[in-house]
Amino acid sequence: MARFYTIRSNIINSAIIDCASKRIFKVRLDGSENYATVGYEQIDDNTYNLVHTNIPEELQGRGLGTILAQRIFEHLVNNNKKFKLTCEFLQNVYAKKFSDKYSAYVI
Repeated sequence: MARFYTIRSNIINSAIIDCASKRIFKVRLDGSENYATVGYEQIDDNTYNLVHTNIPEELQGRGLGTILAQRIFEHLVNNNKKFKLTCEFLQNVYAKKFSDKYSAYVI
């Protein structure tokens, strides 16, 4: 259980890394090389299509994907970027929790 709280804290507090060559945003989950990721296609300099979310299987179902979604949305908004949601998981999270907050940035 302590490992889960460390991972949750890392998703909330760790820097978002843009791996442009792999077209993913990633956040470190723990001290190893485990990451939560969101794949993207860059539509233009100011717009991203978010296409896939990945949380390691053993950590799924604990709300980490929702935290990751919020962090990625905030990262894009803070950098004055717009985004399209092709990933079904992100579409659902956005519709349930964040449509009011980020609607001006979603295309």
